[in-house]
Amino acid sequence: MIRIDVSDNIKEVTKQLDDLARRQVPFATSRAINETAKIVAKEGNAVLASVFDSPLPRTATAVKVFQGATKERLFAVVNVYDGNRGFAADDPRATSAGKGSIFPNRYLSAQIEGGQRANKRFENALIKAQIMPPGMQAVFAKRSGYLDPFGNLPGAKINQILSWFNAFDDGKGKGYRSNMTDKTRTAATMGRKNRRTGDTSFGKGRKYGFAYFVSRGERFGGLGMRLPPGIWERNYPNGPAGKSFIKPVLLFVRPGNYRRRFDFYGLMQRSIEKNLPEQLEKAMAMALRTAR
Repeated sequence: MIRIDVSDNIKEVTKQLDDLARRQVPFATSRAINETAKIVAKEGNAVLASVFDSPLPRTATAVKVFQGATKERLFAVVNVYDGNRGFAADDPRATSAGKGSIFPNRYLSAQIEGGQRANKRFENALIKAQIMPPGMQAVFAKRSGYLDPFGNLPGAKINQILSWFNAFDDGKGKGYRSNMTDKTRTAATMGRKNRRTGDTSFGKGRKYGFAYFVSRGERFGGLGMRLPPGIWERNYPNGPAGKSFIKPVLLFVRPGNYRRRFDFYGLMQRSIEKNLPEQLEKAMAMALRTAR
């Protein structure tokens, strides 16, 4: 979090002004702080867009003005978006802010501070369901063919995987309605037959059946294959009784240590030092022109 604050300097500055100028100082100062905060946030987002490869829109606009200045409160707060609830990146409440995915202040913390990134919600769900071992994280497999232009696995696919492995939990244990039943999983593999036409369907956008399975990195099967640990998808283009092929969807890896890629605090401070004096000068001149 960056706080743009000049309240400690106001008394000293106003001593050197006449009555008219003195009355305009709080207004001009709050205006200058707010304009500076906008510039600081814009420059922070420009850096995000440049240092990350194909960032999501919410990442490229993650730096926001959290709190603006007023005549009574001469400071503004600029920070990485956290669901507009003001929690710090390491606050446990930030992980549960809202129903969507984890907010930028969580997944960018490792890029700003360095160190390990926070687990994503689906990773915590897989660990809780004992699908992924504790201490591991999941990376999206390029070979899956499912990645979007930003290199992410679509949310619908992640939800399907969680549902397949009964990893959704309402806090009351297994059996949550979002989880697949045995009947649903069988239908995904074998298909559903239309009694009227005799056609078999496998769900929206699918021409044949599939199933997910977990590899623990151990050898299995007649060929003694050793698949990397993760969640794999088996596809049945020739039906469940015919030849199938497999591909990785999520791979389990040890968390890596990130180097700091985004000098958030240094950039923000330099931007404040560069822009605030100019904005103060402009705001004071405007205030004096329009003073009554």
